[in-house]
Amino acid sequence: AAVRSRRRGMTAILVGLLLALLAGLALAGLWWREHSRLEGMVAVPAGVYPVSTVAAGGAELMDVPAFLIDRTEVTVGAYRRCIDAGRCPQPSAIAGATRPTYLLDGAFDRFPMVNVDWEAASAFCAWRGGRLPTAVEWEAAASVAGSTHQPAYPWGEQFQLQRANSARTGIGD
Repeated sequence: AAVRSRRRGMTAILVGLLLALLAGLALAGLWWREHSRLEGMVAVPAGVYPVSTVAAGGAELMDVPAFLIDRTEVTVGAYRRCIDAGRCPQPSAIAGATRPTYLLDGAFDRFPMVNVDWEAASAFCAWRGGRLPTAVEWEAAASVAGSTHQPAYPWGEQFQLQRANSARTGIGD
């Protein structure tokens, strides 16, 4: 009877340790998934930001809470994975302005996605566990934090050809 009681005690301890280990692994998996989801995102601090006002033709200072936003545009490869998962619609066209197979060619997987509307972009964000920024958040993220001065370009007042894909570079898309 004493041996049986000791075996039950040891079994209970082993089951408890196994459950604790499984719970720890599950928590580690949740942490890793959340960490991976936030990788590549930028924290925009809470603050007062200048936001465009169409009616006044100028900018209005708005109090914006802190939020996270992707550091870069959604890539063709990432959007294609969302399509493959059945969560995103096909874009309105598979071609870019200068590349007829833009969406289909793996050579463009790291290029920015084009030809998606608001609903498709929103579906992609939901698939990633996020949402599209509001218009106010978008302007705050693109502005100088906490400043009422908005430079003409993200890098300053002067246009720099090497910093932009524009009509002046002739690159296209």
